[in-house]
Amino acid sequence: MVESEFDPVTQELVTTYEFGWKSSVTDNWQVNGTVYYSDYKDKQVYGTIPVIAFGNLPALVNIPESQITGAELDTTRLLSFRSRDCGFRAA
Repeated sequence: MVESEFDPVTQELVTTYEFGWKSSVTDNWQVNGTVYYSDYKDKQVYGTIPVIAFGNLPALVNIPESQITGAELDTTRLLSFRSRDCGFRAA
């Protein structure tokens, strides 16, 4: 065994900014979106530690600095169907 297997990981710290919106384009159509940014210090991820006797073993490790940026966009459209429009008939 290697001493690094028992080393504790540093607690991660994250600062996140997010901006989102919802807008009605028409009475039956909505568009939503968001943009975000996260700044990590000591992010914790699963990695590997080399151990001579066993090869690489999985372990929790720190990444000193990392960032995540992204955006999401979604749309919802309400479609109305009437039975006579679709050709359905009730007997």
